[in-house]
Amino acid sequence: MCVTYDFKPIITPYTHCVGGFIFGLEGGDKMKINRSNAIELWEEFYGDREYVEDFHGNLMYKHAYGDDNYYIVEHGERIYCGWNLHHILPKIRGGSNVKNNLICTNIITNECAADKITYWIDDSLYQVRKIFGTHEHEIVEL
Repeated sequence: MCVTYDFKPIITPYTHCVGGFIFGLEGGDKMKINRSNAIELWEEFYGDREYVEDFHGNLMYKHAYGDDNYYIVEHGERIYCGWNLHHILPKIRGGSNVKNNLICTNIITNECAADKITYWIDDSLYQVRKIFGTHEHEIVEL
């Protein structure tokens, strides 16, 4: 699917924290990963905004959850906007489906991060770190 959209960056309260990026919502209830819950999490993070950037700056479109073929055209270039839920602390490293361990990320960002705790996306190096004094984790750009 293709639409033409003149994107303007959106700053969200979840975009930047001193020393890196911090994501997550309050609460430790486990969440089933499905479209309905993903959209609910999107709305908690971003309200009714249709287009936002993930922590790396990749564009996401609210209604393109799980759609790796959805893109917009800007200045003649395709920008893929499909997104998924990403585990900040990967499940294989002890993470779970609690809300404060899930973030919305562009599918490309999600695939680059995969199940790693240290990873490169383009020219940026990221690492998952525990937030001192809590059970939560954050993604920090090194």
